[in-house]
Amino acid sequence: MVNMSQLWTILLVAMVTTCLLSKETHADHVNRDCGKARHRPQSCLPGDKHKDVPSPEGEDYAACHIFKSSSCCTADFTQQLSRATVTNIDGFHWNRCGNLSKSCEEYFVQIECFYRCSPNVAHWQSATFPSAFNCAPVCREFCNEWFTACADDMSCVSNWITDWDTAENGSNYCPVNSTCSTFRELYTDGRGLCETLWGNSFLYSNDSATDPNRRCLVPSFPAGQTNPNDEVVMRLLGGCCQDVATTSMVFTLVILILTLVM
Repeated sequence: MVNMSQLWTILLVAMVTTCLLSKETHADHVNRDCGKARHRPQSCLPGDKHKDVPSPEGEDYAACHIFKSSSCCTADFTQQLSRATVTNIDGFHWNRCGNLSKSCEEYFVQIECFYRCSPNVAHWQSATFPSAFNCAPVCREFCNEWFTACADDMSCVSNWITDWDTAENGSNYCPVNSTCSTFRELYTDGRGLCETLWGNSFLYSNDSATDPNRRCLVPSFPAGQTNPNDEVVMRLLGGCCQDVATTSMVFTLVILILTLVM
């Protein structure tokens, strides 16, 4: 028979082992061929496009309001996104094949807010380009809805990180002999758009934004709502045994061990 001391020892070993395995599995699942994401609490991406640490912003914060209470970008940056029509950000042009439709532009603004202002992207910091993020898992709904909003908009390149011709002043231009094609032609679907347009920044996740135990991020969420990505980051990269599936694994393992030793 197993005494109480032995039972607690078995339970502790089972919980620690299962949590560590589950945490490793979560990180590997969302970063396949992408390198390791790492928990970086209270961090922003390095470089002059971000603050050193996330902090609240004041009343002059003109866009990206969902990140106002904990922002990695300054109010000055948000002024660029508050224009009636956004054609460029810091000299990088979105309109080389004509202005984006308003529905499409809204998604580009949301992406820009997420990259520049969200306190969550630093966990997926790129090892090659530290001021960028790499393979952040995005819920399928966002990618699919982004594709629908931009399907008839036009671009002359598919990868907006690597494919442009760039002038000395940093402005981007269509490559010589390139032609403008619709997003539908360039990307086919939401997965193609999310995993191509901003290079390796995003990873299309099959998880749904409505799943309470999801392992994917939402670049945008309703104003006034607590940032739902904080919980996802903890589930993926922070503490362990924080979701129902992991807890179930723990108790299953305990029962199996007790069955074997009793």
